[in-house]
Amino acid sequence: MPANVYRAQGIAAPDCDGPLQVLIFAVPAVLIYGADVLLAYRAGRRFYRLVSLLCLIIALTTVPNIAEAVHELYRNTTDGECRE
Repeated sequence: MPANVYRAQGIAAPDCDGPLQVLIFAVPAVLIYGADVLLAYRAGRRFYRLVSLLCLIIALTTVPNIAEAVHELYRNTTDGECRE
């Protein structure tokens, strides 16, 4: 899910709700999958280590979305957009 849906479509407009919607789902996902990485890896079996690797891949692919959302929030703040 992009942090700014309008820019993803090629429209130069601020999306005031997009970054928060990304963060609401992405941050808990990273925390949950990160905890699963630790728990599954500590179990020690080969299957659990495979599950741990899968959870790590999912968590790492979520991190760029969080960075993009934080950058979009910072951009909206510095440009004076999305004032309420």
